[in-house]
Amino acid sequence: MIVHITGGVMADEEIAPYLRKIIAATHEVGAQVAENWVETSHSRTTRGITPADMEWGSIVEQRTNSISRADAVIIEVTDYRLFHGFEMMLALEQNKPVLLVSRKSFKEFAISGYKNDDLSMKEYATLDELDAIVRKFIKENDIRKEDLTLKATVNKRLYRRLEKMSRDMGKTKSEILVDLANKSLGADK
Repeated sequence: MIVHITGGVMADEEIAPYLRKIIAATHEVGAQVAENWVETSHSRTTRGITPADMEWGSIVEQRTNSISRADAVIIEVTDYRLFHGFEMMLALEQNKPVLLVSRKSFKEFAISGYKNDDLSMKEYATLDELDAIVRKFIKENDIRKEDLTLKATVNKRLYRRLEKMSRDMGKTKSEILVDLANKSLGADK
């Protein structure tokens, strides 16, 4: 499982320990971090580089690509910024599970009124609580490789029909079955 982790673009002394804890918990449960930008950002911050000095085009492109590669997204939003909302909505549009974590109550954020089955919001007070929340989220959203493989037994008539559809549509039989399942389950919306 690949996880995109973010907490803004400036990993200062206040947020860096929490982002490092999220990264460590992610690795400890066997998941990968899509892009470990925290130390680079922390270095920029300690050298006095400000947001006005940043190359925003490349940062947005990196984050967009990282979210696309990821299976899930974790965002530390205690110091909520517009960029957090941008990354969250980008991930949700791609049907990725998103975990928002905060040391403040979510009642302070307008986002608390937004409902989406792929969105979880959790508050924490300590690094140990954050660690437990992250581990649980990753375990609940990790899809084992063997669960992604589906074996189906079909009768000859259905097989022939799939063969013809495959030739006519230029798709594999697997692609046709996935399309039909998505349509049937409403997952294509």
